[in-house]
Amino acid sequence: MKKFLLFNFLGLSLFFMAVVFIVSCGKAKPTEKKLSAQTSPMVPTKFTPAMVVEAIEHVAQKLPAAEREDFLQDSPLRKLYQATDNINESVWEGELKVTEFSSKALGEALYQSMKGPAGAKSRDAANRIKCVNNLGNIFKSMLAFAQDNGERMPWQLTPSGVRNHLDANAAPGTMFGFQQNPELNIVVHHPKAATVGGVFGILAVKRELQTPKILISPCDPSRKAANEVIQKNWKVYDTKLGKLVPHNGLSYGLCFGADTQRPSAVLGTTRNLSTGDLATAKWLGAEDKLRGMLGLKINQGQKVYMDGSAGNVSDKDIGEDGRSIQLARRATGGVAVGKTSTKMMLPY
Repeated sequence: MKKFLLFNFLGLSLFFMAVVFIVSCGKAKPTEKKLSAQTSPMVPTKFTPAMVVEAIEHVAQKLPAAEREDFLQDSPLRKLYQATDNINESVWEGELKVTEFSSKALGEALYQSMKGPAGAKSRDAANRIKCVNNLGNIFKSMLAFAQDNGERMPWQLTPSGVRNHLDANAAPGTMFGFQQNPELNIVVHHPKAATVGGVFGILAVKRELQTPKILISPCDPSRKAANEVIQKNWKVYDTKLGKLVPHNGLSYGLCFGADTQRPSAVLGTTRNLSTGDLATAKWLGAEDKLRGMLGLKINQGQKVYMDGSAGNVSDKDIGEDGRSIQLARRATGGVAVGKTSTKMMLPY
């Protein structure tokens, strides 16, 4: 297999070198090229995706069978081939109905399936996958911040960390901590770090996030317009200057129990929780006008843990007897003290 891959890479390198040589020669004679274009008005001025597909197909057909498989595996057509197999399977099983085997007929069949119940279900599933990816990116950003700050999340910062990221006027030794629940030992070292907009507005966190587009879920279309305003004003937000990110354009909440040394602790979730505590909450559907998300039904949510794993979850994962709650409560170590908190800060 390695020999085939090596052969392919060498062959492709020679192929592209030849292409570059030909293009260079073409550039060396601009007058000739211009005349050619004038005499052949139908010559395309750029390559289209369909042309690239045909070119790759042409290369594949000229290769021996064993090399062709490796070539296509490494080409941009790999996913297209997988999609084609899936489409053919759907046709054979009667799930996708076509009038004939033509591009137009297939396009019409795909269009009709997208407009129907099956298409809506597929879109909902795809949106939840994108939402999970957003949470994964938020995890990476928060983890990077913690690693740069002594393994502390924004709500766990020491007085010097508070001055660096939240409040330049905080006097040395001043602690703004307050106990939200003595039993769970939740201490937030500054009020600005007790809000989602405050955390996402920290310059160091913003640098890791890069874009506020990942702060809006595709399952939350009612907040899309507000998030677009946040995108436009992204450079303006600075928690240290008191300019927090507006909550009306955010889809995710953060958990106070998140700790880099507690992998089973929850870091973030979608905002459609009935309460601000995972131990007492349920996932709300679009029927709830305040906390519901239009793209999620009752008993549907997304969540990311401090080990970086993220996915779709249901009410079985939260509540006092929820799987993730029980795992989190048993976790120890890190900056957090005592039982792992399940309290949430939500964008409201």
